[in-house]
Order: sequence, then C-alpha cells, then structure tokens
Amino acid sequence: MSWLDNGRIVGSAAALALPLAALAPLGLAPLLIAVGLAGLFVIVREAAWTEAFARPGAALLAAVLAWALLSLWWSADQSHGGERWLRLTLITICGLSLTAVADRLGANSRHLIKWTVIGGLVAGMAFLAFDFATDAWLRRLLRGAAAEELSFGPSTLNRAGTVLVLLIWAPLACLWGSLRGLPAAALVGACTLLLWRMESNAALLALALGVGVMAATAAAPRATTRVLALVCATAILLAPVLPHTLIRPAAVIALAPGLASPSVHRLYIWQFAAARIAAHPVRGWGFDASRHVTGGDVPIGTENQALGADYAGMTMMPLHPHNAVLQVWLELGLPGGLLLAALCANLLLAIGRRSADRPAAAAAAAGVITALMVSGLSYGAWQNWWLATLWLAAAISLAIWRRDDDAEGPA
Repeated sequence: MSWLDNGRIVGSAAALALPLAALAPLGLAPLLIAVGLAGLFVIVREAAWTEAFARPGAALLAAVLAWALLSLWWSADQSHGGERWLRLTLITICGLSLTAVADRLGANSRHLIKWTVIGGLVAGMAFLAFDFATDAWLRRLLRGAAAEELSFGPSTLNRAGTVLVLLIWAPLACLWGSLRGLPAAALVGACTLLLWRMESNAALLALALGVGVMAATAAAPRATTRVLALVCATAILLAPVLPHTLIRPAAVIALAPGLASPSVHRLYIWQFAAARIAAHPVRGWGFDASRHVTGGDVPIGTENQALGADYAGMTMMPLHPHNAVLQVWLELGLPGGLLLAALCANLLLAIGRRSADRPAAAAAAAGVITALMVSGLSYGAWQNWWLATLWLAAAISLAIWRRDDDAEGPA
C-alpha cells in the first residue's frame, strides 16, 4: 500500500501534529502542506474535486481570498501582503484537500485512525511532561550552541499548549463512553495540568469553554449548534463596537483592578483597532495592513498617562490586534466581517446537520468554539502555523466521524 493512501495521509497528520508542535510549532505549516499536497494528488487521481472544493465553506473561503486579493490595491504594504496572500492561498488549498481526504475515509480506516489520534495526543503530552521534568533537555539539545542565548521557560510552550487544546477534542470523542468516561476525564485532567504548568491562561479558558460546549452539544446537538451559530455570527458582526461598549478598558479595569498588564494592553489594542475600523468600515485598510495603520506605533502610556511607566514600551498596535475577528474587520472591512460570520455559522450548522454521531459532532463544535476563543485573545489571523493547526484539527475531527452508511468505503 502506497503512502499516498487516504488513511496514511491523515494518520501521519494525526500522529505528528502535537509532538511537532511541542518541538517546533512553526513546522506545522510544512506538515500541513506536505499532507495537503498528498491529499490533492489523491483528489486528482480519484477525480473527487467536488468533495474538496464544491462546498459552501469552500466557496466562502474563496470569497475571502478574492476580497483579500482585491484589498491589496489599497494596502500600505502590497509586497509583503501579496506574499502573505500566496501563502494563505496555498494553506487553504492544502487544508481543503486534507479535509476532503479525511471525510472520504472508510469505516476500517477510521477505526485505525482513532488509535493514531489518541496515540499522537498522548505522545505529545508525554513529551511536554518530559520537557517540564528535564528543564527542556531535548529542546536545548536540538538547539545546540544557540540554546545558551534562548529562553526555555514555560511560556515558550504556549503554541504547543494552543495546539493541545485544539487537538484534544477528537481523542475525547474516541474515548466517549468507555470505562464510564474515566479515560476521557483523565485526559482532560492531564491537559489541564499541562496548560496550568505552561501558564497559558487563554488555553485554559478555551479548554473550560470547550468542555461545556461539548457536553451541551452531546445533549442537544442541533439546538446547541444553532444557538452557537447565532451567537458567534452576532458577536463577529458586533465586534467593532464592543471595545467602545462592553469591554471598554476603563470599565473593565474598574471591575478588575488587579488585571495583569498584558491583559490591560489587549484592551487598549482592541479599542484602538475599533477606532481604526471606524475610519474605513467598508473597505478596510487592506489585507495584512494592521502593522501599518496610522498611530499604531504610539505607546499606550503616551495616550493614557494614568497607566504609568510600565506601559511605556507597549504600542497601540503591535503588528496585529491580537484578535482575529477585529483583524479581519480592520483589514478587510465589512465584506470580511460578513464572510467570517457566514463561515463560522455555516460550519456550526453543518456540524448540527451531521449529528448522528453525537460524540464526533460534540467534539467538532467544541473545537470550533475553542479556536474562536483562542483566536480572540492571541495570535495573528494569518499566521501560517496557526492556520495549519486549524486545518489539521478539522481533518482529524472529520477522520473519526462515523457516517450513517458506515460500511467500508474509500480508504
């Protein structure tokens, strides 16, 4: 059997994702491209174009890419933005190909993939535990002489923690109902301990929210996914006004006076991003233009002197808004916000329509909400490793999904 086989392509992604994230998280993008191109070869060989690209989600993604390309016309950095757009397009094609391959797996292949998914997660978690126990011995060894100049503290594993909290849901679905739920509970407990050790508050919050969403979706899949679709779409559409209303920095600080400075900084970044969105609400500032918006390099201590000297080096816009929804609004304007809302709603409603396999549907819904939670607090919307993680998590989720016609199909 060739490596260019549906099960082996997806199995490789499932087995390598978290261990690679722990050792070299930026390697997740090359991993997605490798397995995605292999999947594209299979799609071409089996003439399965419609399964990969003729879907509502694919059409929405194509519209995002088309509008992003057009917005480069007025972007402040067309060269860098054009390069970023090409990478985004490649990752999107590879992601669509990989998820299509995962969705075509037959029953026997899915059964084997389940153990690969669990094994990959356990191996990655074991490495993280080993890393803490040995003071990053293996990571230091791999960096060689450069290790002396690098930091290996817990926060350096934040990306691995993010990948962990996005990949845990499919293994939980695989362990659903086994031994009265004890293996699943143990997995959540071990994940919580690792994230706590990493000091990754965003990932811990996302894990807690995901567990709640998974439980609610398992109990009432169609109703829960419809409510989630409505809430997420509404939140995305209202995102530009929230930093001036519900999450105004002054109001939040008054409610939580002990808030850490990074969190306070986020609040002012979001308020600044919302103000800049208002300057170009329809067309946006152009794809990947966040770092070039007017006033982004001004220290927040200069604009808000009551904050004190601790904030003197923190700027109003450090590269991007640290909130994917606001970044889409800032760069792509109203069309970008509408497309993102439609994409999230379509994804959640599609999960509800395929809810015959409740554990898989619950895991998928938890994964979507977890991804939205993390993206709302941390990384740039177009970072390659982050987008690759989302696609890998989606493919793994599809790979364990039991269909109604669960006879052995394409392998």
